[in-house]
Amino acid sequence: MNPYGIVGAGSFDLRSPYLVDVLLSTDRGLFTWTPLSVLALAGLLRWLVLSRPTLGWLAAAQFAAQVYLVGAWSSWSGGAAFGPRLLVGLLPGLGLGLAALYEVCFLRWGGRPIAVISASVVAWNLVLLARYGLNDLPHAGPVPLNDLWLGQLRFLLTLGSHLGNLLRG
Repeated sequence: MNPYGIVGAGSFDLRSPYLVDVLLSTDRGLFTWTPLSVLALAGLLRWLVLSRPTLGWLAAAQFAAQVYLVGAWSSWSGGAAFGPRLLVGLLPGLGLGLAALYEVCFLRWGGRPIAVISASVVAWNLVLLARYGLNDLPHAGPVPLNDLWLGQLRFLLTLGSHLGNLLRG
């Protein structure tokens, strides 16, 4: 049995990668399932490349190479997965970009905006993980964007209603 939920091994086509899908698809696309990665990439490209060009360009090249390689695989979404798991290798470079962005924000506005953004992102991911674990999101295939993003709010409102009912009676 295949634990990844991918039927067949798939195939690679380096001439026609699914680059847009890897980044934007609701089927485990990086930016749709991990919105913080947009800020991290912006930090990587803007601040890290300007302040530490060698490290910044190496991380940017690694980002491009991994997105291209994953996109060249016919099973680019990773099958049954929580988020874009085939892009986990991007986390160190994106972490550098996020740190560079946080550094600039801290110098301009102090620590409060960083704390608010960080807490919001952690909460977002915890709710998404809970929804995935409770089968509120499909474990494979695309998820309508309004179910993926607006479903977060719906899930919290439903959860709050259930908790309120439990407390009342």
